[in-house]
Amino acid sequence: MPDQAIAAINSLVLEHKVIFFRDQGHLDDAEQERFALRFGKPSPYPEGTTPIFEIDSRRDIGADIWHIDWSCMDAYPKIAVLRGVVIPQAGGDTVWSNTATAYLDLPLPLQRLADELWAVHIWPGAHYGR
Repeated sequence: MPDQAIAAINSLVLEHKVIFFRDQGHLDDAEQERFALRFGKPSPYPEGTTPIFEIDSRRDIGADIWHIDWSCMDAYPKIAVLRGVVIPQAGGDTVWSNTATAYLDLPLPLQRLADELWAVHIWPGAHYGR
């Protein structure tokens, strides 16, 4: 893709927080990774794996329940590039939310409460230097 197309995609991601590209079945792992690298260097994963990995809810515990991707990282990635290879007939839905917008829509007392809350989220089995 030309640099101006990548810049336009980057602007859309920053504005909307999530964008979708339909009918990308022609992409393989290497092409997906090359595309993602146009937006910056890959983040190291907590478990030390490669930047692309397969999630299959038939094998992975937690792949088919509510979760937040990589919020456990000290410096979480700017973006995540996801590709659905096998899409089930039913279920398997991915839902996105914009927590910045949700925060701004809260009444001021709830914003203040949220500002004073904190949590520690770690990857099970990860070893961090804290």
